Amino acid sequence: MFRQLLAKLLLPTLLVGAFFFFKLNADIAEWKALLTISIGAYLGVLFLWFDSALMCRQYQENGEVTLITRSLPFILSYAAVAFWMVTSSASLVGSAMAVGIGSSLLVEMTHLRLDTEGFNQRFLKHLTRPFSQQAIGNMVAIGWIFLFVITALMFRF
Repeated sequence: MFRQLLAKLLLPTLLVGAFFFFKLNADIAEWKALLTISIGAYLGVLFLWFDSALMCRQYQENGEVTLITRSLPFILSYAAVAFWMVTSSASLVGSAMAVGIGSSLLVEMTHLRLDTEGFNQRFLKHLTRPFSQQAIGNMVAIGWIFLFVITALMFRF
């Protein structure tokens, strides 16, 4: 659990650091943009933590905890909004928040990719059929590709 938390906090830091060195050419005069991106990325991580730590108690089904932010409607809407945010919005906070949410979800998915039962209990729980190991691997790979695409679009390489 500690390794997963560390990865959730480290990945946005690495993305922000990449933004600083590649986009801003390590110009410390752009500290406002760096701070804005950092705040946005950690707001995304905090949003998912808030759902799993506090809000999940509000929407239990048959005594089972269900995470709305791990459901199919949320993930599909997240993908659409994240893509829109980094391509059509001028908000650095919103773009970084989209990357923070995506990186946090992918850290969890990657952590559970080998545990088929655990993955099926945590993600896309409302779907009736459980996912196979191959399907989970494909979803995780597609998720990482999507995260790299929206990160690259945010950096405008």
